[in-house]
Amino acid sequence: MAATAYNLRMGKRIVLLQALVALPKVLESMLKQADEQGVWQRPYPDQWSTAEVLNHLLDVEIQYLQRLQRVVGEKRPYLPAIHPDEKIQIPALSVHQLAAAFAQARVETAAFLQGLTLADWEKTAVHETWGEINLHMLVQRLIDHDNEHLSQMKAITDFRKERIRR
Repeated sequence: MAATAYNLRMGKRIVLLQALVALPKVLESMLKQADEQGVWQRPYPDQWSTAEVLNHLLDVEIQYLQRLQRVVGEKRPYLPAIHPDEKIQIPALSVHQLAAAFAQARVETAAFLQGLTLADWEKTAVHETWGEINLHMLVQRLIDHDNEHLSQMKAITDFRKERIRR
């Protein structure tokens, strides 16, 4: 029975890691045909452009790795919510450079997580809005965040295609 529970926890961990590692390739595929100027255009003034979404993903990735390291290294650390800047600073990078920087940051996050024990994955923190949460659930929240913004980027791309057709 204990072996079954262990295998289940290992399986869940592997699925989460696969999802994390897959995102840079998905982004690369989405951006392959991208027009460098078009990816900086916002669909509406109050919505982010594709490049701004990518910049946000990079910013969150860097903060998330630090947060995960705190959960493993400290006893029940307090984690403030990550609030995206209302005005994202446009970096002096092309969208492809942003994607490469994100991919490198994600490699670092995945490498950190792959080196953890199952006990590390159960370590807890207290999140500002989510309350008590373990590392496993934090990783799931990161994947949920990825998926939310992938959908957003797809919607922006679809909007731009529709606008071009008119």
